[in-house]
Amino acid sequence: MMNTLQSLRNTVARLRAPDGCIWDREQTHQSIRDCLVEECAELLDAIDREDYPHMREELGDMLLQVFFHAQIAEEAGRFTIEDIAKEIDDKLITENEYDTYREDREFWEHLWKEIESWDTGNLKPNEKKVYEAIKILLSNPDSIEIFNKKAIYLYLREITGLNTKQVVNNLNKLRNTYATFKKKWNKGEF
Repeated sequence: MMNTLQSLRNTVARLRAPDGCIWDREQTHQSIRDCLVEECAELLDAIDREDYPHMREELGDMLLQVFFHAQIAEEAGRFTIEDIAKEIDDKLITENEYDTYREDREFWEHLWKEIESWDTGNLKPNEKKVYEAIKILLSNPDSIEIFNKKAIYLYLREITGLNTKQVVNNLNKLRNTYATFKKKWNKGEF
C-alpha cells in the first residue's frame, strides 16, 4: 500500500512540476476548492446509493484532492502529506486514549455502585473484612495497580489483617458476584 501511495504522491508532484501539466501547475488551494466540494458530494451520493464500485472511485478522487492540496502546501513550505498523516494518527491515538480512560472510569464507577448494592448480611466475618477492604481499594482505583494480583493481595492483607490464604479464600464469594457484574458490563447492560 505504501508503494501505491508513494506512486500517487509522485504522480501529483510530477503533474505540478515545471515540465508537468500547465493546468495542474496553476492550481491553488482556492482554485480547486470547488473540486473538493464536488468530489465530496459525489462520494456522499455513492454512499447513499450503496454503490460500492462508485464509492471506491469517489474515495480515490477524494484521496487525490488530499494529495493535491498536500503537494501545494509542501511546495509553499507549509506542510507535507506526512505531516497530515502524523497529525491525524496522533489525534486518533489521543482520542482513543481518552475514550479508554473514560470507559475505564465508567467501569469503576459502575462497579463501585454495584459493590455498594451488594447484600452483605450473609457474609462471614472474614468475607466482610475483605469486602470492606475492597471498597477501600476501589474508592480510589487510580492509586493501586489493579491488574497486579500480588499487589492487591498485599493491600488486602494490610487492610484486613488476614494472611494471603485467608484473603484468597474469602474472595471467592465476592469473585462470583464480580464475575456476574463483569458479564453484564461486557454485554452493555449498564
